[in-house]
Amino acid sequence: CNLKTDGFIQAGLDRNGAQIVKSYKDSLLLFLKAAEEGNVNNLKTMVNSCQVHDSNSTSGADYATTRALIETQDRNGPTAEHWDAGGGHLSCLKYL
Repeated sequence: CNLKTDGFIQAGLDRNGAQIVKSYKDSLLLFLKAAEEGNVNNLKTMVNSCQVHDSNSTSGADYATTRALIETQDRNGPTAEHWDAGGGHLSCLKYL
């Protein structure tokens, strides 16, 4: 069994040897996954699902929800903007 190496459990396995996630990118939330893939249409769909009917409004739960979505971080801290910039997805970065 290759569960432990030098007393440590291998990366990506839980303490019982079961695989937790296949890769770091597989663990991303849908919004961050869309940014990582450069899928501006999915980003727009998710942001639009949070927005209020009055686009000039900057208060209320819908604005807070949209803001929270855009500021979503992965487990190491990067946001959708980081994933867009790192992948060279300028159209997504401009949108956000």
